[in-house]
Amino acid sequence: MNTVLKKIRRLFIIFTLIPQLNIFSQSVINGIYTEDIQADPEILKKSPISFAIGIAPKLEIGSGFEYVFKNYNEVLSKLIWPLLPASGFQATTEIYIGNGFHTVFNAVFSIPHSTGKMRDYDFLNHTKKDVLTHFSMHKCILEQGKELGFTVGWIMPLAEYFQNGNKIKIYAEPCIGLRYYSHTWLAFDGYLQYSNANSELTPETPKVLWKGNAAQYRQDLVLPNIGILFKFDLPKKWQIKTAVQVCPQVLGLCEDNHFGRDIVFYDIFHKKGFSLHINFFAEKKLKGTSKNLFFSVPIYYFSSFFINCLV
Repeated sequence: MNTVLKKIRRLFIIFTLIPQLNIFSQSVINGIYTEDIQADPEILKKSPISFAIGIAPKLEIGSGFEYVFKNYNEVLSKLIWPLLPASGFQATTEIYIGNGFHTVFNAVFSIPHSTGKMRDYDFLNHTKKDVLTHFSMHKCILEQGKELGFTVGWIMPLAEYFQNGNKIKIYAEPCIGLRYYSHTWLAFDGYLQYSNANSELTPETPKVLWKGNAAQYRQDLVLPNIGILFKFDLPKKWQIKTAVQVCPQVLGLCEDNHFGRDIVFYDIFHKKGFSLHINFFAEKKLKGTSKNLFFSVPIYYFSSFFINCLV
C-alpha cells in the first residue's frame, strides 16, 4: 500500500429564496418569542411545546477542492469538483419546549444533475515545483448529495428597546450540534493534456479526447459543532437570525476512484481539521396567514489533512 499526504477543502455558498409554510401547535406562531407571546406570556403555560415544519427548494453554489501534497507545502495535484449550481430541496423541523429549549432538525437533498466542469491539475516537475505538467477537464455530475443535521440550544433574551415607537427584541442562543455531509461526483468525457517527461505544459501541448468515465469522488463527513445564534425580532413582523458554528474535529471517509488508471484512493484522517458554518436568515410573516417568506444564505467551509492510501 502506498501513501501520500492529501488535504481536502470545501467552500460552499448556498442561496435560497423560500416561500415556506410553517405549521405550529395551538396558538404559538412563528416560534416561541412572538408578538403573541410578548402580549400574553401565559401562552407558554397554555402551550409549553410548539413546533414548525418547513419544506422548500434550495440552490447550492460552490466547489470542493482536493489537494495532494508530497510534503505539507509541496502540491502535487489539485482537483476542483464543482457545484455550479446544485439544486434540490430541504426540510426543517423546529421544536420549542418551555420558555427557552430549542432544537432544529434539518435535511437537504440534491437532485442528480450536471454541475459544471471538473478540472485536474498536476505539478510533477522535480526542479520547478509550481510548473503545471498535466491537465485534464471533464464534464461533471453530482450523483448524490445530502446533508443531515440537528442542533440543541437554549434561547434567552439579551435586550429590548424602542426605536421610533417600535419594539425591538434581541435574543442569544448558545447551541451544540452535529452535521453529516455526503457528496458523490462523477467526471466523464472531456480531454487530457500531458507533457513529455513532466515538462511544462504549453498552448502547443496536444489535447487527447477522453470518452467514458474518468473519475469518481465521494466524501462522507461528520462535523460535531458548537456555536451561537442571535435573533432579532423587528417591527412589521420581520425576524433576522445570524448563526455561527465551529467544528474543531472533522470526521469522515473519502474515496477517490480513477477509472483510467484502475486505482482507488481511500483517505484516512491525519489531522483534526476545521469547519466553519455561518448562516444568515431573514423571515417575514405574511399578514393574515400562517405562511412566511423566508430567505437564507448559509456559507460553510472545512479543511482537513488526510493520509491518502492507494489500493
